[in-house]
Amino acid sequence: MYNIGNVKEILGFEDTIYFETIDSTNVLSGKMARAGKDNFLIIAKTQTGGKGRHNRKWYSPEGGIYFSFALNSTKLPFSPQLFSIASSIGVMNFLNEQQVQNVEYRWPNDILVNGKKICGILCELVDNIVIAGIGFNLNNEVFDEEIEKIATSLYLEKKMTHKEEYALLEIMLSILKTASDKEKISQFLKDNPMKGKRILVKTGEKSFSGIVMGFKETGEIEIETADGKMQFFAGDIEILRGE
Repeated sequence: MYNIGNVKEILGFEDTIYFETIDSTNVLSGKMARAGKDNFLIIAKTQTGGKGRHNRKWYSPEGGIYFSFALNSTKLPFSPQLFSIASSIGVMNFLNEQQVQNVEYRWPNDILVNGKKICGILCELVDNIVIAGIGFNLNNEVFDEEIEKIATSLYLEKKMTHKEEYALLEIMLSILKTASDKEKISQFLKDNPMKGKRILVKTGEKSFSGIVMGFKETGEIEIETADGKMQFFAGDIEILRGE
């Protein structure tokens, strides 16, 4: 349960909206951004059409926390293309505070625990307004058969339930703190543990394999392929193990 007045007071968004059920917090956020709103938070208990990247479905049953928020990108100390990374760092900080082991970032927008996805982040830019949609598996005990082998939750990792409002506030406060610290983001890009790993990058119908050389200051991943160095702003990543 959420005390929306408390959430609004602590986080300070101009608009804080809660839905028991919505199709997608990101869809509504896009509509609000196009109407000129640039400082708001939308929370949902469940979503019927939660969005992942490339219009994939994000399963949003009761037990997780699902929210989108918007900020004016001109007030950020870095390129809006880095906002997904800033949000990822915020989520990872929360997991580390919960003493979760084996937390891993998978470019461009996934947070894994023990190799399984616990959080997905979808960022969109509407004019100068950056929107971040976050789906976090909090108290989920079971998952649909389609994703049960690749998904996990904080409950499954720690064997205890957590209050939704507490988790949302801690994640959001961590993200907002990170979003004001350009140096922390730059350091994360330099020290990211994905460096040196062999990966497969899928963009549309094309695939490229190579070694991660690092990340550019604007967020692109750089890999060394058989044909030379290549950079990507977006794509699907598969880590090639044992090669």
